[in-house]
Amino acid sequence: MSNLKQRKKNHHLEHKDDGRKSKKPSAFYQAKPFVISLAIATVILLLILLGANIYNINLLDIYRYSVTKQSTSESKVSYPKASITSVNDYSIRGLLDDGDQSMKENKLDEALKIYSSIVKKYPSSPRGLYGLAVTFDKLAEKRRSNDYLENSIAEYQKVLNQKDVPKDLYFLAGKRLANRQTFRGWSSKAAETLEKMTQKYSNSSELWNELGVSNLIAGRNDPARQAFKQALEINPNDGYAKVHLGFIIKTIDLNNEDGIKLLQDGIQSKHPGTKDGRFYFHLGDALQRIDKNNEALEVYEEGAKIGLFLSKYQRSLYNVNSLTGQPWWTPEQTKNNKYLKLLEDNWKVIRDEGLAQMDAEKGTFLPEEENLREKGDWKQFTLYQQGKKM
Repeated sequence: MSNLKQRKKNHHLEHKDDGRKSKKPSAFYQAKPFVISLAIATVILLLILLGANIYNINLLDIYRYSVTKQSTSESKVSYPKASITSVNDYSIRGLLDDGDQSMKENKLDEALKIYSSIVKKYPSSPRGLYGLAVTFDKLAEKRRSNDYLENSIAEYQKVLNQKDVPKDLYFLAGKRLANRQTFRGWSSKAAETLEKMTQKYSNSSELWNELGVSNLIAGRNDPARQAFKQALEINPNDGYAKVHLGFIIKTIDLNNEDGIKLLQDGIQSKHPGTKDGRFYFHLGDALQRIDKNNEALEVYEEGAKIGLFLSKYQRSLYNVNSLTGQPWWTPEQTKNNKYLKLLEDNWKVIRDEGLAQMDAEKGTFLPEEENLREKGDWKQFTLYQQGKKM
């Protein structure tokens, strides 16, 4: 009897177990969600591949870009040239650094090959174009070649035309481009370049100053004045802007008092670019014009002490080192006694000939244009102006 009950109990347990097993899903149904997901993923991948083929998209490039972007954000910070290296340039930084090293070692032909190769393969590489521009720039100086100079100008311009140029690199390339354009004699183009840069870096007093100088060289005095004023709005203590604005006010406006104040402040700042014979000369000249002769001589003497003038009496801005210079000469010292005697004996004839040419209607002399006159009537006959025959 007990055996029968035990068998029934076991049978009941087996029946319950069978019942549970019958409710468990089969292997197919268990794998079905995975199969469906795999199928969907396959379809999506096929669509991506089809789209990539239609639109000529390189998926490997997309992958490389995403990986490069991720790795760049993680490791670019420690790269010494990170501030001038774009995301894409970071992936070829080894090649770019090789070019930089060759240029640093003055192996310019080797650097030219490296950068030319980079630009050929990566025509939109900002650092590649910049490296090529600098190499041409150095070759132009070494070989005194305008062809190389113009090549460098063209490459610097290409840097500015790229879309992903790092801000620091754009600044370097733009400044040097304007400098090379000025050196080439293209002052108007240099001013255009700097105009664009001041729009991008409107708070840079340095760029406003360079724009002012470019306009001065090009003979555009009013735009130059405004550029220097803008520099002083940004930095009221900018000595470089002060000496240039003082120069304009003294020589163009003929305002000696205001010119003196700016020239003095600028020179005393000792900022780079203020130690220039032109500013010392015009400060002294302005002081003389308001009868402050002793102060003027002190300015000239200071200029002579720092090597801007041969002496306080010899204020020529251009001197030849191999020639002897002194403020006063005796006829014997000049070794031209005979010719000096001719001048001495015929000075009245020379005077009359000169006066005849100063006739307002028939003469060829015009009022002098450099504001050299303190009093009286000074006229000049201009042969060349800014390198052009008049």
